[in-house]
Amino acid sequence: MKKFLVRILCCFIPGKHNRHKIRDMFNKKDVSNEICDIQAKIELVSSKLDNLEHLLKITSNIQDVRPAKGNMELVQKAAVSILAKFAKIANKHKISFWLD
Repeated sequence: MKKFLVRILCCFIPGKHNRHKIRDMFNKKDVSNEICDIQAKIELVSSKLDNLEHLLKITSNIQDVRPAKGNMELVQKAAVSILAKFAKIANKHKISFWLD
């Protein structure tokens, strides 16, 4: 829409040189807006990487976690049983899967 309005505006400006100046002026603003958008995206990704790095620092080694007892142990055993059945069916039909 902006390009359309610039074209209409340029129709009323005499002199080819003046029209090019106006077009360049609006195009430069578009480029600066794109640069700002890119910088914002870079900052967002950088922030997410910082959060991920923090998470990796504070998480514990899975081998250091004590085994479950009581009801949680029963829940884990049931989940393993369900997963084993699912894996058998998925492998039978050559379906790749993973846990996340």
